[in-house]
Amino acid sequence: MNLASTNNPPAPLRYLTSLAERRMVKRYRAHQNAIRASTKPPFRLDYFHQVDDPHSYLVALALRQIATAYPVDIQSHVVSPPDSMNAPEPALLHEYARRDAGQIAPHYGLIMDTREASATDIERCEVELSSVPQDQFLDKAASFGALIETPKTGAATRTTSPPTREGNKLRRRLGHFSSATVCFEGNWYWGLDRLYLLESLLCELCDRPSDHLLFPRPTESGPEDASKLSLEIFPSLRSPYTAIGFDRAIALAKSTGVQLQIRPVLPMVMRGVPATMAKGRYIMTDTAREADAYGIPFGDLYDPIGAPVRRAYSLYPWARSMNREIEFLSSFLVNAFSRGVNAANNHGLRQIVEFAGLSWPEGKKHLDTNQWVAEIEENQRVLVDELGLWGVPSFRLRDAEGRTFCTWGQDRIWLVAAEMKRLMGQ
Repeated sequence: MNLASTNNPPAPLRYLTSLAERRMVKRYRAHQNAIRASTKPPFRLDYFHQVDDPHSYLVALALRQIATAYPVDIQSHVVSPPDSMNAPEPALLHEYARRDAGQIAPHYGLIMDTREASATDIERCEVELSSVPQDQFLDKAASFGALIETPKTGAATRTTSPPTREGNKLRRRLGHFSSATVCFEGNWYWGLDRLYLLESLLCELCDRPSDHLLFPRPTESGPEDASKLSLEIFPSLRSPYTAIGFDRAIALAKSTGVQLQIRPVLPMVMRGVPATMAKGRYIMTDTAREADAYGIPFGDLYDPIGAPVRRAYSLYPWARSMNREIEFLSSFLVNAFSRGVNAANNHGLRQIVEFAGLSWPEGKKHLDTNQWVAEIEENQRVLVDELGLWGVPSFRLRDAEGRTFCTWGQDRIWLVAAEMKRLMGQ
């Protein structure tokens, strides 16, 4: 989504950026309709596998089952990790991927198999995997397990094998940057998390019911009573994923009675985290289809990067004093990403404030103050230093004994719900 060239673009650039993002979502939805109208089996799937990526290992396991259930032709390619512009915290990302993949695997009926390997081992496996026939690729990838590079041999010291360079070129030409991804008719599906979307589309194209998917997303239903647990939510006001996940996370908290704390942070790009056009394009289209799957309005947006976010946060302490902080954050996200409200001016902010059930004349008294800065900075410190995360929305769940669980993403709300059950002994 990072089409703006600055963290606080002038009004004309903000308008053009927002227009481009809206068109991006519309083109995506039109493309989906075209696929449904014209695509026939067998369906070609291009899969991009990274041998030392735990999520790639899980996807390889899953694709073996998908290959037997649908009329697909899977072409697999070996790739290396995303570059620093698309994965600015590679060490943190690698550690998080290992933990995250291990946490989600049992919920999909899969078993994580991690094995330590040197940089030389990883390169050897890349070459070996690239040399097998396509119909043996997934089995071979599964046989390697998820290779975890041994300490003091970081990815930067590794040589990229020739077959991997070819896979990287194809991935880049097709418009993506990550591993554990499947490309089908221009759509990209990352990890186990998006296979339910791929399966649903394949079912439509095959005229099959989609009520018995191999890899459905687990339910976001938590325990009846989680009042002994505490949940911290770290949202951002410029995050499309937060826009479609915030209300769902709040609904989970309310339905379970968990002790809730909201800890807003600045958007990643406003914290100096870089992003490329390819990543921005993927985030927008991926959010649109996730929103469509959940029946959440999304796409009539007006990019709130920069001043709109800061001005909204200046109102946040006041909204909290009125016990309407949740409603205020929800209103901002809904209006910015689903109702096309320009939060850069007072007219737009007034709509947001009143949509939250608050008084604009009263709110104006608190506009553009800096009381919010220290709190937001502390939230960002906790997110990075204590949770070891950097993206949004993020979550930290704790029980009375001090046991904690941390995760990241609107596609992990179901995992928060599952961990609530586990911590409550259910």
